[in-house]
Amino acid sequence: MFNEAREEGKHAVIESIRSIGEARFLKEHGAIILAVDADEKIRFDRITKRGSETDHVNFEEFKEQETQEMAQKEAHRMNVRGVMELADIVVENNGTIEDLHVRLGTALKELLAK
Repeated sequence: MFNEAREEGKHAVIESIRSIGEARFLKEHGAIILAVDADEKIRFDRITKRGSETDHVNFEEFKEQETQEMAQKEAHRMNVRGVMELADIVVENNGTIEDLHVRLGTALKELLAK
């Protein structure tokens, strides 16, 4: 999808970039990375409310899974924290959906002004 968008001069949104290798590749090819983050407890509460089959974990299990996803050392492994550090802008999502929309709007205006 990235190559198709780049070749045709179109914009693309790629979600869920989880490895530093992916982030670096995209940035090397002109991508702008916008990260969205929330406090750990808020993320846990949200997945609990979501109620998907894979989300049936207690807080300790959730934290363990988060640790695995947040800081793998190899460029091709999950390292969400490392990707966020490479992001051009990070938006905090600790409030309501309306708050998130406002924050994203502000972030997009900032990115487009560059």
